[in-house]
Amino acid sequence: MIKAQKDKLTFRNVKAVTSEGETVTLTFRKHPNQNEYLKCENYWIRNFAGTNVNPVDVNKFFRQEEVSYLVDNEVRNSNHRYPVLEPELFNRFKDVLIVGDGLGFDQHKLFKMARPNLCCITVNSAARFWQASLPIEFLIVNNPSSTAMNGLPIRNHPKLIANRKTHYPFIKNYKNIIYLYDSVADEEYQTSMSKNSDLHIDDYRNPICAAISLAHKYCKGNLYLAFCSSGYPEEKDGAIKVDENFYQYPAQKTADSIVDGNLFWYNFANRDSKIFHTGIKNTLKFSKYLDVNDFIESIL
Repeated sequence: MIKAQKDKLTFRNVKAVTSEGETVTLTFRKHPNQNEYLKCENYWIRNFAGTNVNPVDVNKFFRQEEVSYLVDNEVRNSNHRYPVLEPELFNRFKDVLIVGDGLGFDQHKLFKMARPNLCCITVNSAARFWQASLPIEFLIVNNPSSTAMNGLPIRNHPKLIANRKTHYPFIKNYKNIIYLYDSVADEEYQTSMSKNSDLHIDDYRNPICAAISLAHKYCKGNLYLAFCSSGYPEEKDGAIKVDENFYQYPAQKTADSIVDGNLFWYNFANRDSKIFHTGIKNTLKFSKYLDVNDFIESIL
């Protein structure tokens, strides 16, 4: 459990205990927009469990030169009038397994079964290359560029939860039911389509973050993250050593830091829930690492 105390300062530093028992200092910000944020490297991660506030992302994840195709994706995806993501879809689930295509993904083939109340969600290209007997419930995608097509499934098409900004051809060619959500608006970019949406999710252009936010909204149980960190078992120019056996480029480390910020808020809001991960050991502070065999046991 994360131990942190709140006060009324605009900026404050707070001691917190990580899942591995390490004491760290965290920086929080109470914004004039009434949202509370945690600093993760150069980004501010919003408390998505906050109530009675208008959600705002104070980071700038969208460049001006991207706006034209973001709007194009939103318009074309909206024209299909996909169904709303209903809470009832998650009624039989309490815990959530998020499977990425990061380092160690080849071991996903060991996932043969899980307890009935666990929802398996894949991100990035994990569904495309899925070889496990464990069924996938949802795929989450939020990539607005053409590189999204690299993750389009070939055989396995679980139900799709997609950001409205997702690359239109990906959604057009998807072969199962599709649900759209909208990312929490930043201070500079929001279309009328997104503004009028009934479902806003903090996703930071990262489907792992979207999955964490959805897990809080609909399940509030234990979280299990498998192979959600990217890295290398050998040293590379410009890469940082993150554990005794693995290296990451700065952008990969930053992506994990943003995920970690979301895990902090998940734990903060769901004190009785536990968070576990497998893949690279030292990439997430607010999740307890398990080797893959112990991880498999934990989801049974």
